[in-house]
Amino acid sequence: MIVSADRSISLRDLLRRARVPGMLHAPAADPDVRAITVDSRNVRPGSLFVAMRGHAENGHAYLRAARDAGAVAAVVDQPDESLDHWPQIVVADTRRILGALAHEVYRHPTDRVPFLGVTGTNGKTSVVHFLEAIARAAGRSAGVMGTIETRWRGKRFSTKNTTPGADDLHRIVREMVDDGVEIVASEISSHAIDMHRISSVHFAALALTNVKSDHLDYHKTHGDYRETKMRLFYKKGADAESATVDHVVLNIDDDTGRYMIATTDLPVLSFGFHAEADLQGTILRSDRAGIHMHITWEGEDQMLSLPVIGAFNASNALAAIGLALTQDITLQEACTGLSDVPPVPGRLQRVEAGQPYLVLLDYAHSANAIMTVLAAAREITEGDIIFVFGCGGNRDQGKRMDMGCAAGRGADYCIVTDDNPRHEDPAAIRAEAERGLIQTKARYENIGDRREAIRVALGRARPGDVVIIAGKGHEEVQIIGDVHVPFSDNAVVREILENA
Repeated sequence: MIVSADRSISLRDLLRRARVPGMLHAPAADPDVRAITVDSRNVRPGSLFVAMRGHAENGHAYLRAARDAGAVAAVVDQPDESLDHWPQIVVADTRRILGALAHEVYRHPTDRVPFLGVTGTNGKTSVVHFLEAIARAAGRSAGVMGTIETRWRGKRFSTKNTTPGADDLHRIVREMVDDGVEIVASEISSHAIDMHRISSVHFAALALTNVKSDHLDYHKTHGDYRETKMRLFYKKGADAESATVDHVVLNIDDDTGRYMIATTDLPVLSFGFHAEADLQGTILRSDRAGIHMHITWEGEDQMLSLPVIGAFNASNALAAIGLALTQDITLQEACTGLSDVPPVPGRLQRVEAGQPYLVLLDYAHSANAIMTVLAAAREITEGDIIFVFGCGGNRDQGKRMDMGCAAGRGADYCIVTDDNPRHEDPAAIRAEAERGLIQTKARYENIGDRREAIRVALGRARPGDVVIIAGKGHEEVQIIGDVHVPFSDNAVVREILENA
């Protein structure tokens, strides 16, 4: 999908406003720019094409294709001399400059609407989902950008990345602004921060849910991962990304959040269950109906019944409320919105088909997430927990045994199965997770066929038990090699239960 700006900007004016420190080949040319993209397939007449070097593709290989499709110019780190009459702006790092260019092409969209970011290891999807419900209760139209989809005012688009590239991010927010959206809630991944996808974004507020160990296939060490998450919560770090942050919303119950509360130079709203939190919650009860809690903020008290399973979601709710409070939404409005929030797809999502036991789908795909989900399940059942999980291929191999350990310690019966094996041997992946199951002396089975694994899990369940199928959540494909095979845990569970 391409959305062009309502009006064009001359190339020279764009480079001046974005402060691009590059050299312009074909200096006599000054075409009008109406859109910007890094994908030559999305080029339309009036587009500026930005060639980026990625892991699998090099945009410089598509310069001629972009020109032929109607791109008026390109931003490159190495010009194609054979295209001598076509403007090419040479810069040191095209990825770093992309956000500033998109910010100008789409006329400063994140300055036009409160842009609320959520980062952290776990909880991002739930927090933006909760924020959408809060905004609705406050009478404000909301847009959401995240892992599951991007949506606003009846429009819905699937997403490739948790946080889109800078060209898409600014373009999408511009369309939201033009459609009358009044608040945007966006997940911000560590990859997005490290790869400059949030360059030139103006955050009205930015929240941190928690920092656990994850994505070590990319960040290599927990310290690197933690530092990446923390970067935007200090003015210097935000400046380095050409981003601005008005307020930060930090979890006082998280070690990293507590550290940043004490050290950040940005305005802070703290949340959590600690007595010193600005926004304090107290869980009164957590059961199959949801979470019942008491919340205090600046002397005001509210009761909240959140119809979502898992005590950890109380923290996610507080993060969403904290972000909303920075935008002059009242605590009462926030609690009203959350009292009937719809289920978050693939996040402890119930599947009901008349069965006498509880079936939950969850996206958990790290040891910490598995521990959290299993602890939440233990709170609401006196029966057994039957747990189906797998580990993704071509991802952090070091966490597989830890995931097996977490499953073995938290569940009564485990089934390790396939979960997007990609280009690795599925049996080898399962064997690495199996080491953790063996270490914890877990009762388990190794069933590679995910459909069969789910069928066996459901067949073992008795009244009062909980069956959790983890790893895929909202996803609707199984990735084997480069092939995306249609597969929905939700659909498979319903099919098996309805035919039982």
